[in-house]
Amino acid sequence: MRRLIIAGLAALALLLIGWGRFSGATQRVLPKQNPDAPTVNLGQTVTLDNNGNRAQVTVSDPQRRGVVPGPNLTATNGVYFVISVNVVCTGGTYHMKPVNFSLIAGNGTTYQASGIDFDPPLKTLDLTSGQSKSGKVGFDVPGSAIDGGKIQVNGVGLDSARAGGFWRL
Repeated sequence: MRRLIIAGLAALALLLIGWGRFSGATQRVLPKQNPDAPTVNLGQTVTLDNNGNRAQVTVSDPQRRGVVPGPNLTATNGVYFVISVNVVCTGGTYHMKPVNFSLIAGNGTTYQASGIDFDPPLKTLDLTSGQSKSGKVGFDVPGSAIDGGKIQVNGVGLDSARAGGFWRL
């Protein structure tokens, strides 16, 4: 019984590390590269499409914050870089979640979404054709990671392990 409990706790710890909950920024491996993934400016829209599952994603309104209001959490890596995300499902379904987004620093270091709710937070949900959702996603990064960096969104459906698009910072 004791071994089962220890194994369960170890699995839980690995899961939490994978979701980036222990620190605001975690380095992770990039999804498989996709040479067809568009790179656009902030405020522009990227269309994700896979077998009829389509979503239009717009990233805008970048902000640097040192502290998260409310819980007064200080960024451990330097600053919270917060973006506004708008997602419109234009066909089929789209499973929206903050961990679909990463910040890639100019030096190639990749930071996953922090897991902290910024107001209004972008929550995990399934969108069907015609539905939309907006919210904020934040990254705990060194200030130097922002200049020359980019935001990445993963693809949709079977392409979720591939980069779907990028926004220049």
